[in-house]
Amino acid sequence: MVPALIVHCVNEIETRGLTEVGLYRISGSDRDVKALKEKFLRNNGIPNLSEVDVHVLCGCVKDFLRSLRDKLIPLTLWTIFSNASQTIPSDDDEKVNKEMYRAIEMLPQPNRDTLAYLILHFQRISEYPEVKMPLTNFAKIFGPTIVGYSCAEPDQHSMFAETQIQFSVMFALLNIPT
Repeated sequence: MVPALIVHCVNEIETRGLTEVGLYRISGSDRDVKALKEKFLRNNGIPNLSEVDVHVLCGCVKDFLRSLRDKLIPLTLWTIFSNASQTIPSDDDEKVNKEMYRAIEMLPQPNRDTLAYLILHFQRISEYPEVKMPLTNFAKIFGPTIVGYSCAEPDQHSMFAETQIQFSVMFALLNIPT
């Protein structure tokens, strides 16, 4: 139950972008990102992506995730994911994974499928040294977009305080074995 936009953009990124430095870190043209997203959302078919700049494809994925009504990790499960990534000793990876698996099982199926698809994608990209995107970069970039905050309208203090939690949750997810 992964959205077509995610599937097709990710496939094209992995086909042509694995030698590009800074995937998801270097921005594509905002105008081109919005236009591509509109083509996916308004048209009945899949646009031809073979000529689209890979950074625009990455931007389209990020923009799509930002535009979701609720994050892939919904507000209702934020604390559970936060606890799974933070309260367990970091030297016990098996226990961290077990707690994270429990949290993931609570996700609605579309969220779980999309999250798994993206995590596998990020793991694959991080294996290419020329891309210069280790898992820590993905955790920083996608923490706010995938994990979000503990409430719908966080104040400045909460946003600052929860940035590390977002990173911890994303990094724990990214370190789950494929």
